Amino acid sequence: MAFNYGLQRTQDHFGPEELAYTREVLPALVRRYVNENNPDLTAEMISCMTYLGYHGDDAYREGLDYLLDSQNANGTWGDYERYRPYYGRYLDQHVYLHTTMVACRALMEAYEGNWASADAPATPRVEESDAASPD
Repeated sequence: MAFNYGLQRTQDHFGPEELAYTREVLPALVRRYVNENNPDLTAEMISCMTYLGYHGDDAYREGLDYLLDSQNANGTWGDYERYRPYYGRYLDQHVYLHTTMVACRALMEAYEGNWASADAPATPRVEESDAASPD
């Protein structure tokens, strides 16, 4: 996403036109990457949908189901063995670790709760400099 949520659970960066676009495109991308058996990009799109409050979309649930069902027996996600000749013993750290991190983050964010609904009004962001400092 084009912004950092931190502990914030709403967004105020996208206007109605951008949100309408993301509401259409993100579910289509989730389905595309599920069909391509790509857990890395599926997880990235799920994270985007989580941040934007698109939890009720069928593609969101399909993407979560795919991530839960596609974990490898050793706990990783993805199938990158075709790159083993190039990366050798570093394939696990270079590629599998990244995809596993992205998938775990998407699942954690999806299930931790307290995310805004897409139908909820945006809450203005409080900048650190705007926040009252305790005395």
